[in-house]
Amino acid sequence: MTIDWFTLLAQLFNFALLLVLLRVFLYRPVLATMRRREELAMSALQGARELQAEAEAQRRELEAAREREERERQMTIDLGFAWLTLPSGTEVSVVDVPGHEDFLKNMLAGVGGIDVALLVVAADEAVMPQTREHLAIIDLLRIPRGVIALTKVDLVEDEEWLDLVTEEVRELARGTVLGGAAIILFGPRGS
Repeated sequence: MTIDWFTLLAQLFNFALLLVLLRVFLYRPVLATMRRREELAMSALQGARELQAEAEAQRRELEAAREREERERQMTIDLGFAWLTLPSGTEVSVVDVPGHEDFLKNMLAGVGGIDVALLVVAADEAVMPQTREHLAIIDLLRIPRGVIALTKVDLVEDEEWLDLVTEEVRELARGTVLGGAAIILFGPRGS
């Protein structure tokens, strides 16, 4: 059997040409399509990151505005959440709920599943109308346990005033779910 080198060379040339054509008409478009898809995916990912960053910036801006308004009004407007671990290892979730009637919907959103209530009374101001409202809400919700905190005791110069406020709070709590609650004093003299 003799080899026809010219025919073999022609076949090799045709095969090489076929490979070049496959590469030009099939491989490059597929590669270009893959690159385009990769570019689109990266662009979408970048867009998602930008949207996420924008949403986070808006959230921070709204949170800062809410916190500023709460400081100006000196009251809670929206729900606040905090967590802590007690020395015993027990984890505690704290929900700060607004007590003002204008923010009743926000307060109701945060009271589900509460196990312990903390009623805060400023010792320098004594029992205020909102203190009575807050206690009524705690009683209405039948929160099983609670603590009463008398804050700002360092601002009270007269011990008699502090005793009167403590007794007023104790009398107010009598007959409610916080009737037997401990009253804790906070401030340089109390804490």
